[in-house]
Amino acid sequence: MLFKSDEHILHLLLILLSLTLLTLPLALLFNLNSEGAHLQLFLHNPQSIYRLIGVKIVFCLLLSFVYVGVVVLLYTFFTLFYPKQIPIFSLMIMSFYSVVISIYPAMILLFLWTLHQIWRTYIGMISILFVILTLFSGSLLFNWIEGTNFYTRLFEWGNIFTPANITTENDAFTFTYAPMYTGTFLLNGMVSVMLYVISCYLMDKKVEV
Repeated sequence: MLFKSDEHILHLLLILLSLTLLTLPLALLFNLNSEGAHLQLFLHNPQSIYRLIGVKIVFCLLLSFVYVGVVVLLYTFFTLFYPKQIPIFSLMIMSFYSVVISIYPAMILLFLWTLHQIWRTYIGMISILFVILTLFSGSLLFNWIEGTNFYTRLFEWGNIFTPANITTENDAFTFTYAPMYTGTFLLNGMVSVMLYVISCYLMDKKVEV
């Protein structure tokens, strides 16, 4: 057998599923940095900056779904050797959900990368420090807003359940689900769109090359 126990399969799948959250942000960052070496050519492309960045995001999304497909294929391979099985539908839902929610941090990363491109023309690599401070300050501010009654009334509605964890119980793998609010999900979507639009605008108007 490839592993000493079925628990090893569980741990491996958990690691692979957790990495799904990182595939889109990391792929987008790598893609953007590859353009950073010849940013002048990229920004002076005759096509709209919104389209150029949008194509990159779609491409990275496709890479994320390919990664999900690899995870599912690995799972299918493991089921040939082990009696315990995670429901394939639950695994696919959790993987798909991980890709979807990774769009939000990917757009935050896009915005921070754009700020870095702007600031580094004035202060050099010290801009990385300011980007980190911006991320830290923004996180504190958003955490404070989430704790207000205003936020609760406005966005914590439409309770839905999303896959949160995988556990073993009675010799079988089971998924546990955590509540998430539709309002919060829509808010993250709107913020993602806003960050995308702002980033593209700043990149088009403010970045000096």
